Amino acid sequence: MSASHDKTQKVTFVYSNLYELYRRGKDAAVASPDPAPVLSEPIGFQSSGNVLKAQDLRTGAATAKVEAYAPAEFIGKRVAKPDFLPPRDTAAIDSLKKNLEQLNDLHSRLRFMLQELEDLVKE
Repeated sequence: MSASHDKTQKVTFVYSNLYELYRRGKDAAVASPDPAPVLSEPIGFQSSGNVLKAQDLRTGAATAKVEAYAPAEFIGKRVAKPDFLPPRDTAAIDSLKKNLEQLNDLHSRLRFMLQELEDLVKE
């Protein structure tokens, strides 16, 4: 679809005076309080203990300890398992897996038989 110009519509230009925007921003920056000075080393630095920061490692304020992540341990600790729940029975899942294997085997056999039939028809 191509674009066309409607001659009955008037042309309107929308513009912003960039100098006015610049002057307002400059005036606002001058009127605002001075920001805190940037220091290369924090004064009175103390680690929160919850988050390990690079500064902690540089100053030796914290020791890094790496542990293996085991989410299964945490799940049992968060939610207490009720005693009345029976132990999980995996027989149904095992049966479904066995049926899926049988279906895959039958599918491959059928494909082989169809290939043999096609070869016989071509001859």
